[in-house]
Amino acid sequence: MKSILESFVRRRNPHFALHPAVSTSVLLSFGTETARNLVRGSRLWLRGRASGGA
Repeated sequence: MKSILESFVRRRNPHFALHPAVSTSVLLSFGTETARNLVRGSRLWLRGRASGGA
């Protein structure tokens, strides 16, 4: 799950990496709804950075 999340975000930000201490079990403890919201939020943030960033 960690590698899937990292690869998804790296498509827009090649320098993105989760901290090594973040494990799949930690990500799963957030729950699927929270994880979905985190991904959705990172997509919006990255899209905003890509279009309006310096």
